[in-house]
Amino acid sequence: MAWFKREYNLKDIESSIIGINIQPLALKEYAIDVCAGLIARVFSQSTFVIDHKLWEYRLNVKPNENQSGAEFWKEVIFRLIKEGEALVVMTDNDMLLLADSFNENEYILYKNTYSQVSVGEYTFKRTFYADEVFHFRMQNNKLSLFTASIYKDYETLISAMMTSSKLSNQLRFKFNVPRFDMSQDEWAIYDALTEEIKNKINSSSIVGIPDNKTFEYEEVNTPDKESTSISVLEDAIWGFIDKVAVMLGIPPVLLHGDVAGSSEAQQMFFNNCLEPLNQLIEDEINAKIFKQSQYSIEKSLNILGINRPNIFEMAESIDKLVSSGTFNRNEIRQLLGYPKADGLDKFILTKNYEKEPLKGGEDENDTEVL
Repeated sequence: MAWFKREYNLKDIESSIIGINIQPLALKEYAIDVCAGLIARVFSQSTFVIDHKLWEYRLNVKPNENQSGAEFWKEVIFRLIKEGEALVVMTDNDMLLLADSFNENEYILYKNTYSQVSVGEYTFKRTFYADEVFHFRMQNNKLSLFTASIYKDYETLISAMMTSSKLSNQLRFKFNVPRFDMSQDEWAIYDALTEEIKNKINSSSIVGIPDNKTFEYEEVNTPDKESTSISVLEDAIWGFIDKVAVMLGIPPVLLHGDVAGSSEAQQMFFNNCLEPLNQLIEDEINAKIFKQSQYSIEKSLNILGINRPNIFEMAESIDKLVSSGTFNRNEIRQLLGYPKADGLDKFILTKNYEKEPLKGGEDENDTEVL
């Protein structure tokens, strides 16, 4: 679990929570940012395997002149998770750019078109057709309904907690005023002095306070409530983030860095979040790169993420599948997400898997190519 926490900067999440560096109105966006950022960082470590040199280079190494593959896909996935869709346009020189805004024109019998496509400050004058873009969609209706319904309750709760926390953390002070029959001008002086002290305490680490026979300064604090109110506020904020994480397929223990149940949590994350995301990206890219007559499973895109099978742990099982003639070596490679290799299409059957008993003098490790 430590590697997951270290690898994906979960310490930064904890720091911002502990620092109460969040406003109630920004809580929903903050929670989605935390979860989307984690998914994007995990996905950016994926490898795109495809039997096409140009696309292999574009998808993995250099999508455009200013970004590496990891940077580009981190940005794409973050946008996809946060906004529910991401549009990647292919320029005339085969560069991939993530659109910041666009207008989609939908048709039933014809290809959809995309106009007013903007990347940064540049807006394309041309109109893109559907087969010239990758339009990734991941509308999470459950997440939208959840944030719309429960957010109001959390907003009220956390606003009240933050108000309580501010009151608990306030630096309060009082003055002893020498007499109460002061003129308006004298009261104005005291008001100005009070405001000046407040501003200095708020902005400076060292503040001098006058204290003499006619003017006394005393601080009144309630430090005992401070730690409790902050702890309760942190729990409430984490509670909202955890619910958003579950909606996106992230077990909350991965965000908190808990050790207990971490292996199961990682597998749940891979199965419920990363695998569907990989499939979504694969399907869209394959549909746009290959025409029907060109498509084949052997040549199609396959995304190998950090959840890829450990071939060393599976070596014994792979050996049995191949030596029993159940699968050939290229079929195994495809099941593991790797491209086919020349000369590995033949089935192999070792002697100990033959129906006929071995004859004397034969080596049971001898193999027969079928």
